[in-house]
Amino acid sequence: MEVQLPFVQKVLPQAKIVPVIMGDCSLAACQKLAALLKEAMAGRKDILVIASSDMYHGYDYQEAQAVDDLTLSYIRSMDAPGLYSSLKEGKTQLCGGLPVVTVLFLAKDLGFDKAEILKSTNSARVTGRWIKVFGR
Repeated sequence: MEVQLPFVQKVLPQAKIVPVIMGDCSLAACQKLAALLKEAMAGRKDILVIASSDMYHGYDYQEAQAVDDLTLSYIRSMDAPGLYSSLKEGKTQLCGGLPVVTVLFLAKDLGFDKAEILKSTNSARVTGRWIKVFGR
């Protein structure tokens, strides 16, 4: 919330913000929340839904890339149950994973059938650690 709030306030200064913070919950709870959000939105077109999360939390560049690629593949294919399972099994990592699962359900409930990853990076690349890994 604290990461996205300044951006939303800058770009949409008149926006009314309703934060939803989630803890650990079942897949059914994610589906139910998505259904309730859809109902609350009641066909409005002036609502922006954001699920914010960081991803892999390790130091190894190759592992970060592999885990993030797998995570993004679930998001790209809008596979909410698959993402949920992979998070629970520890195959993928997202601090905000369950909100992302919920938003994937919501997007499908609203009739969206594809997701596009506009940009992604990882901490190893941002900190320059990947340069040492590849000897640059």
